[in-house]
Amino acid sequence: MLALAESLTAEGWQVSFFVPESKRTQVEGVGATWCHYGTEDWDLYEGATRACTELGLEIPMEITPQKIMPFAVVPATLDIFPYLVSKMSELQPSFIAFDAAAPYGYLLAQHLGIPAVSSMSALPMPMDEREQESSKRSEPGKKLLDATCAALESRYALTFNHNYAYTCYSDYTIVWCSRYWHEQSADFPPQQFHYWGPLTSQRKGVAAGPGTDAVSQALSESSGRLVLCSLGTIATGDAFGKFGSAVVDFFHKLCRAAVLLEKEMPDVKLVVSAGKSADLVEEGGRVTHLFGEAVPGNVVVARSLDQLALLQKAEAFVTHCGQNSSSEAVLAGVPVVAMPFFGDQPLNAQRFIALGCGLLQSYVDVPPSASDKVFRPELDRVSPESLATAIRRVLDEPQFGETMRALREKEESGKSIDEKLQSYQSAYSISIEVRR
Repeated sequence: MLALAESLTAEGWQVSFFVPESKRTQVEGVGATWCHYGTEDWDLYEGATRACTELGLEIPMEITPQKIMPFAVVPATLDIFPYLVSKMSELQPSFIAFDAAAPYGYLLAQHLGIPAVSSMSALPMPMDEREQESSKRSEPGKKLLDATCAALESRYALTFNHNYAYTCYSDYTIVWCSRYWHEQSADFPPQQFHYWGPLTSQRKGVAAGPGTDAVSQALSESSGRLVLCSLGTIATGDAFGKFGSAVVDFFHKLCRAAVLLEKEMPDVKLVVSAGKSADLVEEGGRVTHLFGEAVPGNVVVARSLDQLALLQKAEAFVTHCGQNSSSEAVLAGVPVVAMPFFGDQPLNAQRFIALGCGLLQSYVDVPPSASDKVFRPELDRVSPESLATAIRRVLDEPQFGETMRALREKEESGKSIDEKLQSYQSAYSISIEVRR
Protein backbone atom coordinates (compact mmCIF):
# COMPACT_ATOMS: atom_id res chain seq x y z
CA MET A 1 0.00 0.00 0.00
CA LEU A 2 2.94 2.38 0.53
CA ALA A 3 3.73 2.19 -3.19
CA LEU A 4 0.15 3.18 -4.03
CA ALA A 5 0.22 6.04 -1.51
CA GLU A 6 3.56 7.20 -2.88
CA SER A 7 2.26 7.35 -6.45
CA LEU A 8 -0.93 9.11 -5.37
CA THR A 9 0.92 11.81 -3.44
CA ALA A 10 3.31 12.29 -6.37
CA GLU A 11 0.27 12.94 -8.59
CA GLY A 12 -1.06 15.57 -6.19
CA TRP A 13 -3.52 13.58 -4.11
CA GLN A 14 -3.95 14.18 -0.40
CA VAL A 15 -3.56 10.72 1.15
CA SER A 16 -4.62 9.90 4.71
CA PHE A 17 -3.08 6.58 5.75
CA PHE A 18 -4.52 4.65 8.72
CA VAL A 19 -1.89 2.35 10.24
CA PRO A 20 -0.40 1.70 13.71
CA GLU A 21 1.90 4.36 15.12
CA SER A 22 4.92 2.09 14.55
CA LYS A 23 4.49 2.66 10.77
CA ARG A 24 4.13 6.44 11.02
CA THR A 25 7.64 7.26 9.78
CA GLN A 26 7.22 5.09 6.68
CA VAL A 27 3.85 6.66 5.87
CA GLU A 28 5.10 10.21 6.25
CA GLY A 29 8.19 9.27 4.24
CA VAL A 30 6.06 8.80 1.10
CA GLY A 31 4.23 12.10 1.57
CA ALA A 32 1.03 10.77 3.13
CA THR A 33 -0.64 11.93 6.36
CA TRP A 34 -0.53 9.36 9.13
CA CYS A 35 -3.81 8.70 10.96
CA HIS A 36 -4.53 6.52 13.99
CA TYR A 37 -7.60 4.42 14.74
CA GLY A 38 -9.10 6.62 17.42
CA THR A 39 -6.11 6.35 19.74
CA GLU A 40 -2.42 6.04 18.92
CA ASP A 41 -2.15 2.68 20.68
CA TRP A 42 -5.34 1.04 19.33
CA ASP A 43 -4.79 -2.56 18.27
CA LEU A 44 -6.87 -5.39 16.86
CA TYR A 45 -6.78 -7.54 19.97
CA GLU A 46 -8.05 -4.84 22.31
CA GLY A 47 -10.63 -3.73 19.77
CA ALA A 48 -11.93 -7.28 19.36
CA THR A 49 -12.11 -7.93 23.10
CA ARG A 50 -13.96 -4.65 23.69
CA ALA A 51 -16.50 -5.71 21.06
CA CYS A 52 -16.96 -9.02 22.90
CA THR A 53 -17.67 -7.14 26.13
CA GLU A 54 -20.07 -4.75 24.41
CA LEU A 55 -22.01 -7.65 22.89
CA GLY A 56 -22.04 -9.54 26.20
CA LEU A 57 -20.17 -12.53 24.76
CA GLU A 58 -17.14 -14.50 25.88
CA ILE A 59 -13.82 -14.08 24.13
CA PRO A 60 -13.50 -17.16 21.89
CA MET A 61 -10.42 -19.32 21.58
CA GLU A 62 -9.71 -17.80 18.17
CA ILE A 63 -8.73 -14.46 19.76
CA THR A 64 -5.52 -14.27 21.81
CA PRO A 65 -2.76 -11.62 21.99
CA GLN A 66 -0.63 -13.91 19.78
CA LYS A 67 -3.40 -15.00 17.40
CA ILE A 68 -5.46 -12.11 16.07
CA MET A 69 -5.56 -12.61 12.30
CA PRO A 70 -7.82 -13.18 10.56
CA PHE A 71 -10.59 -13.77 13.11
CA ALA A 72 -10.29 -10.64 15.28
CA VAL A 73 -10.74 -8.18 12.41
CA VAL A 74 -14.52 -8.73 12.34
CA PRO A 75 -15.35 -7.82 15.98
CA ALA A 76 -12.60 -5.17 15.90
CA THR A 77 -14.47 -3.54 13.01
CA LEU A 78 -17.46 -3.01 15.27
CA ASP A 79 -15.21 -1.35 17.87
CA ILE A 80 -13.47 1.01 15.47
CA PHE A 81 -16.30 1.86 13.11
CA PRO A 82 -17.89 4.82 14.99
CA TYR A 83 -14.56 6.67 15.06
CA LEU A 84 -13.84 5.96 11.40
CA VAL A 85 -17.28 7.19 10.33
CA SER A 86 -16.75 10.47 12.20
CA LYS A 87 -13.24 10.83 10.78
CA MET A 88 -14.55 10.38 7.24
CA SER A 89 -16.89 13.35 7.82
CA GLU A 90 -13.76 15.41 8.41
CA LEU A 91 -11.67 13.99 5.54
CA GLN A 92 -14.39 13.75 2.87
CA PRO A 93 -12.48 11.13 0.81
CA SER A 94 -13.01 10.66 -2.91
CA PHE A 95 -12.34 6.94 -2.59
CA ILE A 96 -11.02 4.45 -0.04
CA ALA A 97 -8.15 2.06 -0.65
CA PHE A 98 -7.93 -0.76 1.89
CA ASP A 99 -6.21 -4.05 2.53
CA ALA A 100 -8.47 -6.94 1.56
CA ALA A 101 -7.98 -8.31 5.08
CA ALA A 102 -9.47 -5.14 6.62
CA PRO A 103 -13.28 -5.32 6.48
CA TYR A 104 -13.62 -1.87 8.08
CA GLY A 105 -12.25 -0.28 4.89
CA TYR A 106 -14.62 -2.33 2.75
CA LEU A 107 -17.62 -1.44 4.92
CA LEU A 108 -16.67 2.25 5.19
CA ALA A 109 -16.77 2.63 1.41
CA GLN A 110 -20.22 1.00 1.35
CA HIS A 111 -21.45 3.20 4.19
CA LEU A 112 -20.24 6.37 2.46
CA GLY A 113 -21.33 5.25 -1.00
CA ILE A 114 -17.96 6.04 -2.60
CA PRO A 115 -15.63 4.02 -4.86
CA ALA A 116 -13.23 1.58 -3.25
CA VAL A 117 -9.99 -0.18 -4.08
CA SER A 118 -9.07 -3.37 -2.26
CA SER A 119 -5.41 -4.33 -2.16
CA MET A 120 -4.13 -7.90 -2.04
CA SER A 121 -0.52 -8.78 -1.35
CA ALA A 122 -1.52 -12.47 -1.29
CA LEU A 123 -3.16 -14.39 -4.13
CA PRO A 124 -6.97 -14.22 -4.42
CA MET A 125 -8.79 -17.12 -2.79
CA PRO A 126 -11.47 -19.10 -4.68
CA MET A 127 -15.04 -18.80 -3.39
CA ASP A 128 -15.25 -22.39 -2.16
CA GLU A 129 -12.10 -21.98 -0.06
CA ARG A 130 -13.48 -18.79 1.49
CA GLU A 131 -16.68 -20.60 2.45
CA GLN A 132 -14.73 -23.44 4.09
CA GLU A 133 -13.44 -21.11 6.81
CA SER A 134 -16.73 -21.23 8.74
CA SER A 135 -16.36 -24.96 9.46
CA LYS A 136 -13.13 -24.37 11.41
CA ARG A 137 -14.59 -22.06 14.07
CA SER A 138 -15.61 -22.77 17.64
CA GLU A 139 -19.23 -22.28 18.70
CA PRO A 140 -18.39 -19.14 20.75
CA GLY A 141 -16.47 -17.89 17.74
CA LYS A 142 -19.40 -18.39 15.38
CA LYS A 143 -21.73 -16.71 17.87
CA LEU A 144 -19.44 -13.68 18.10
CA LEU A 145 -19.16 -13.31 14.32
CA ASP A 146 -22.91 -13.62 13.83
CA ALA A 147 -23.58 -11.06 16.58
CA THR A 148 -21.04 -8.65 15.11
CA CYS A 149 -22.58 -8.82 11.64
CA ALA A 150 -26.07 -8.38 13.13
CA ALA A 151 -24.90 -5.27 15.00
CA LEU A 152 -23.35 -3.81 11.84
CA GLU A 153 -26.63 -4.34 10.02
CA SER A 154 -28.83 -2.86 12.75
CA ARG A 155 -26.60 0.19 13.39
CA TYR A 156 -25.38 1.00 9.89
CA ALA A 157 -27.62 -0.99 7.51
CA LEU A 158 -24.53 -2.87 6.31
CA THR A 159 -24.67 -6.51 5.27
CA PHE A 160 -21.43 -8.44 5.67
CA ASN A 161 -20.56 -12.13 5.25
CA HIS A 162 -17.96 -12.89 7.92
CA ASN A 163 -16.63 -15.82 5.86
CA TYR A 164 -14.98 -13.16 3.70
CA ALA A 165 -13.32 -11.31 6.59
CA TYR A 166 -9.83 -11.29 5.08
CA THR A 167 -10.85 -11.52 1.42
CA CYS A 168 -12.87 -8.32 1.05
CA TYR A 169 -12.81 -7.93 -2.70
CA SER A 170 -14.11 -4.62 -4.04
CA ASP A 171 -15.30 -3.95 -7.58
CA TYR A 172 -11.70 -2.90 -8.30
CA THR A 173 -9.23 -5.22 -6.58
CA ILE A 174 -5.50 -4.73 -7.02
CA VAL A 175 -3.42 -7.91 -6.84
CA TRP A 176 0.25 -7.12 -6.28
CA CYS A 177 1.64 -9.81 -8.54
CA SER A 178 1.51 -10.58 -12.24
CA ARG A 179 -1.38 -12.54 -13.71
CA TYR A 180 1.04 -15.18 -15.03
CA TRP A 181 2.33 -15.70 -11.47
CA HIS A 182 -1.15 -16.75 -10.33
CA GLU A 183 -1.94 -20.06 -12.00
CA GLN A 184 -5.67 -19.69 -11.18
CA SER A 185 -5.93 -16.11 -12.47
CA ALA A 186 -8.34 -17.16 -15.23
CA ASP A 187 -10.91 -17.94 -12.52
CA PHE A 188 -11.00 -14.29 -11.41
CA PRO A 189 -12.79 -11.80 -13.71
CA PRO A 190 -10.35 -9.26 -15.22
CA GLN A 191 -12.88 -6.43 -14.87
CA GLN A 192 -12.67 -6.87 -11.07
CA PHE A 193 -9.19 -8.30 -10.41
CA HIS A 194 -6.34 -6.19 -11.74
CA TYR A 195 -2.88 -7.73 -11.53
CA TRP A 196 -0.60 -4.73 -11.12
CA GLY A 197 2.62 -6.62 -10.54
CA PRO A 198 4.92 -6.46 -7.52
CA LEU A 199 4.34 -3.71 -4.99
CA THR A 200 7.37 -1.45 -4.65
CA SER A 201 8.18 1.96 -3.28
CA GLN A 202 11.11 4.32 -3.75
CA ARG A 203 11.45 4.62 0.04
CA LYS A 204 14.92 4.06 1.40
CA GLY A 205 16.54 3.49 4.77
CA VAL A 206 17.53 0.61 6.99
CA ALA A 207 15.50 0.01 10.13
CA ALA A 208 17.33 0.63 13.38
CA GLY A 209 17.66 -2.05 16.03
CA PRO A 210 19.96 -4.77 17.39
CA GLY A 211 22.58 -5.82 14.86
CA THR A 212 21.88 -3.11 12.28
CA ASP A 213 25.25 -1.38 12.68
CA ALA A 214 27.07 -4.71 12.47
CA VAL A 215 25.28 -5.51 9.21
CA SER A 216 26.21 -2.13 7.72
CA GLN A 217 29.83 -2.61 8.74
CA ALA A 218 29.97 -6.16 7.39
CA LEU A 219 28.59 -5.04 4.04
CA SER A 220 31.07 -2.18 3.76
CA GLU A 221 34.01 -4.46 4.57
CA SER A 222 32.97 -7.51 2.54
CA SER A 223 33.82 -7.97 -1.12
CA GLY A 224 32.40 -11.49 -1.23
CA ARG A 225 29.03 -12.95 -2.11
CA LEU A 226 25.93 -12.05 -0.12
CA VAL A 227 23.05 -14.37 0.83
CA LEU A 228 20.02 -12.67 2.39
CA CYS A 229 17.95 -14.75 4.83
CA SER A 230 14.53 -13.63 6.06
CA LEU A 231 11.41 -15.52 7.09
CA GLY A 232 9.28 -12.45 7.71
CA THR A 233 9.08 -10.27 10.78
CA ILE A 234 6.04 -11.63 12.64
CA ALA A 235 5.80 -15.39 13.24
CA THR A 236 9.35 -15.89 14.46
CA GLY A 237 9.05 -16.96 18.08
CA ASP A 238 7.74 -19.79 20.26
CA ALA A 239 4.67 -17.71 21.16
CA PHE A 240 3.36 -18.32 17.64
CA GLY A 241 2.89 -22.04 18.14
CA LYS A 242 4.09 -24.67 15.69
CA PHE A 243 5.05 -22.16 13.01
CA GLY A 244 7.11 -20.01 15.35
CA SER A 245 8.82 -23.09 16.78
CA ALA A 246 9.66 -24.30 13.28
CA VAL A 247 11.18 -20.90 12.50
CA VAL A 248 13.34 -21.11 15.63
CA ASP A 249 14.49 -24.57 14.56
CA PHE A 250 15.26 -23.22 11.10
CA PHE A 251 17.47 -20.44 12.44
CA HIS A 252 19.41 -22.97 14.54
CA LYS A 253 20.02 -25.10 11.45
CA LEU A 254 20.87 -22.06 9.36
CA CYS A 255 23.68 -21.12 11.75
CA ARG A 256 25.03 -24.68 11.54
CA ALA A 257 24.68 -24.64 7.75
CA ALA A 258 26.75 -21.45 7.69
CA VAL A 259 29.60 -23.27 9.44
CA LEU A 260 29.55 -25.89 6.67
CA LEU A 261 29.40 -23.22 3.96
CA GLU A 262 32.37 -21.36 5.40
CA LYS A 263 34.57 -24.39 4.75
CA GLU A 264 33.46 -24.69 1.11
CA MET A 265 32.76 -21.04 0.25
CA PRO A 266 34.74 -18.72 2.55
CA ASP A 267 33.77 -15.65 0.50
CA VAL A 268 30.04 -16.07 1.26
CA LYS A 269 28.39 -13.86 3.90
CA LEU A 270 24.89 -14.60 5.25
CA VAL A 271 22.84 -11.58 6.35
CA VAL A 272 19.87 -12.58 8.51
CA SER A 273 16.75 -10.56 9.29
CA ALA A 274 15.51 -12.37 12.40
CA GLY A 275 12.19 -10.63 13.04
CA LYS A 276 10.80 -8.43 15.78
CA SER A 277 10.07 -11.37 18.12
CA ALA A 278 13.51 -12.98 17.80
CA ASP A 279 15.50 -13.83 20.93
CA LEU A 280 18.84 -12.11 20.35
CA VAL A 281 22.00 -11.67 22.43
CA GLU A 282 24.14 -8.71 21.43
CA GLU A 283 27.72 -8.00 22.44
CA GLY A 284 29.76 -5.08 21.18
CA GLY A 285 27.16 -4.12 18.60
CA ARG A 286 27.05 -7.61 17.07
CA VAL A 287 24.41 -10.31 17.59
CA THR A 288 26.28 -13.33 18.99
CA HIS A 289 23.36 -15.68 19.68
CA LEU A 290 20.11 -16.21 17.78
CA PHE A 291 17.42 -18.08 19.73
CA GLY A 292 20.23 -19.49 21.89
CA GLU A 293 22.34 -20.67 18.94
CA ALA A 294 25.85 -19.25 18.53
CA VAL A 295 26.13 -17.08 15.41
CA PRO A 296 29.22 -18.03 13.34
CA GLY A 297 31.60 -15.44 11.92
CA ASN A 298 30.23 -15.56 8.37
CA VAL A 299 26.73 -14.60 9.58
CA VAL A 300 25.49 -11.16 10.64
CA VAL A 301 22.06 -10.82 12.25
CA ALA A 302 19.68 -7.91 12.77
CA ARG A 303 16.11 -7.77 13.98
CA SER A 304 14.96 -5.97 10.82
CA LEU A 305 16.63 -4.74 7.65
CA ASP A 306 15.91 -2.88 4.42
CA GLN A 307 15.12 -5.96 2.36
CA LEU A 308 14.67 -4.11 -0.93
CA ALA A 309 18.10 -2.51 -0.66
CA LEU A 310 19.86 -5.70 0.39
CA LEU A 311 18.32 -7.72 -2.43
CA GLN A 312 20.09 -5.41 -4.87
CA LYS A 313 23.38 -6.79 -3.51
CA ALA A 314 22.38 -10.40 -2.83
CA GLU A 315 23.09 -13.41 -5.05
CA ALA A 316 20.63 -15.71 -3.24
CA PHE A 317 17.61 -15.23 -0.99
CA VAL A 318 16.50 -17.69 1.70
CA THR A 319 12.83 -16.73 2.09
CA HIS A 320 9.52 -17.89 3.54
CA CYS A 321 7.91 -16.88 0.21
CA GLY A 322 5.38 -14.42 1.56
CA GLN A 323 3.88 -12.53 -1.37
CA ASN A 324 5.78 -9.29 -0.74
CA SER A 325 9.10 -11.09 -0.34
CA SER A 326 8.40 -13.20 -3.41
CA SER A 327 7.64 -10.11 -5.47
CA GLU A 328 10.76 -8.33 -4.23
CA ALA A 329 12.88 -11.36 -5.14
CA VAL A 330 11.48 -11.29 -8.67
CA LEU A 331 12.07 -7.56 -9.06
CA ALA A 332 15.66 -7.94 -7.86
CA GLY A 333 16.23 -11.01 -10.05
CA VAL A 334 17.58 -12.99 -7.08
CA PRO A 335 17.06 -16.80 -7.03
CA VAL A 336 15.60 -18.32 -3.88
CA VAL A 337 15.92 -21.10 -1.38
CA ALA A 338 12.21 -21.40 -0.57
CA MET A 339 11.27 -22.13 3.06
CA PRO A 340 7.44 -21.79 3.28
CA PHE A 341 5.37 -22.34 6.42
CA PHE A 342 1.69 -21.36 6.06
CA GLY A 343 -0.91 -19.31 4.20
CA ASP A 344 0.03 -18.47 0.62
CA GLN A 345 3.71 -19.26 1.21
CA PRO A 346 3.61 -22.91 -0.01
CA LEU A 347 1.83 -21.80 -3.21
CA ASN A 348 4.42 -19.11 -3.88
CA ALA A 349 7.22 -21.58 -3.17
CA GLN A 350 5.60 -24.05 -5.56
CA ARG A 351 5.53 -21.37 -8.25
CA PHE A 352 9.22 -20.55 -7.82
CA ILE A 353 10.15 -24.22 -8.05
CA ALA A 354 7.89 -24.83 -11.06
CA LEU A 355 9.44 -21.90 -12.92
CA GLY A 356 12.97 -23.01 -12.07
CA CYS A 357 13.88 -19.99 -9.94
CA GLY A 358 15.30 -21.83 -6.94
CA LEU A 359 15.25 -24.84 -4.62
CA LEU A 360 12.89 -25.95 -1.88
CA GLN A 361 13.46 -26.63 1.80
CA SER A 362 10.30 -27.05 3.86
CA TYR A 363 8.74 -28.20 7.12
CA VAL A 364 5.30 -28.35 5.48
CA ASP A 365 3.87 -30.13 2.46
CA VAL A 366 4.20 -28.26 -0.82
CA PRO A 367 2.26 -30.19 -3.50
CA PRO A 368 4.31 -30.69 -6.67
CA SER A 369 3.28 -28.79 -9.76
CA ALA A 370 2.97 -30.52 -13.12
CA SER A 371 5.42 -27.98 -14.53
CA ASP A 372 8.19 -28.54 -11.96
CA LYS A 373 11.54 -28.04 -13.66
CA VAL A 374 14.05 -28.61 -10.88
CA PHE A 375 15.02 -31.19 -8.31
CA ARG A 376 12.69 -31.24 -5.30
CA PRO A 377 14.43 -32.38 -2.11
CA GLU A 378 12.56 -34.69 0.21
CA LEU A 379 10.14 -32.75 2.40
CA ASP A 380 10.30 -32.59 6.21
CA ARG A 381 14.03 -33.27 6.12
CA VAL A 382 15.43 -29.80 6.75
CA SER A 383 18.97 -30.16 8.07
CA PRO A 384 22.14 -28.05 8.21
CA GLU A 385 23.53 -30.20 5.40
CA SER A 386 20.47 -29.82 3.14
CA LEU A 387 20.34 -26.07 3.74
CA ALA A 388 24.03 -25.65 2.97
CA THR A 389 23.64 -27.72 -0.21
CA ALA A 390 20.60 -25.72 -1.37
CA ILE A 391 22.35 -22.37 -0.80
CA ARG A 392 25.52 -23.57 -2.53
CA ARG A 393 23.60 -24.85 -5.55
CA VAL A 394 21.57 -21.67 -5.96
CA LEU A 395 24.79 -19.65 -5.81
CA ASP A 396 26.83 -21.87 -8.12
CA GLU A 397 24.35 -23.17 -10.70
CA PRO A 398 23.63 -20.30 -13.13
CA GLN A 399 20.24 -21.50 -14.39
CA PHE A 400 18.46 -20.38 -11.22
CA GLY A 401 19.63 -16.78 -11.50
CA GLU A 402 19.12 -16.69 -15.26
CA THR A 403 15.52 -17.87 -14.93
CA MET A 404 14.77 -15.35 -12.18
CA ARG A 405 16.26 -12.50 -14.20
CA ALA A 406 14.14 -13.52 -17.20
CA LEU A 407 11.11 -13.37 -14.91
CA ARG A 408 12.17 -9.88 -13.80
CA GLU A 409 12.32 -8.72 -17.42
CA LYS A 410 8.69 -9.78 -17.90
CA GLU A 411 7.72 -7.67 -14.87
CA GLU A 412 9.60 -4.61 -16.09
CA SER A 413 7.96 -4.77 -19.51
CA GLY A 414 4.55 -4.02 -17.99
CA LYS A 415 2.89 -0.69 -17.26
CA SER A 416 4.15 1.55 -14.48
CA ILE A 417 2.08 1.99 -11.32
CA ASP A 418 1.22 5.52 -12.45
CA GLU A 419 -0.22 4.19 -15.73
CA LYS A 420 -2.24 1.63 -13.77
CA LEU A 421 -3.45 4.35 -11.43
CA GLN A 422 -4.75 6.27 -14.44
CA SER A 423 -6.67 3.15 -15.54
CA TYR A 424 -8.44 3.10 -12.18
CA GLN A 425 -9.31 6.79 -12.44
CA SER A 426 -10.71 6.22 -15.94
CA ALA A 427 -12.78 3.26 -14.76
CA TYR A 428 -14.43 5.35 -12.05
CA SER A 429 -14.34 8.76 -13.78
CA ILE A 430 -12.37 10.25 -10.91
CA SER A 431 -10.53 13.43 -11.77
CA ILE A 432 -7.16 13.76 -10.11
CA GLU A 433 -7.98 17.45 -9.63
CA VAL A 434 -10.61 16.57 -7.01
CA ARG A 435 -8.17 16.29 -4.11
CA ARG A 436 -5.28 18.48 -5.21
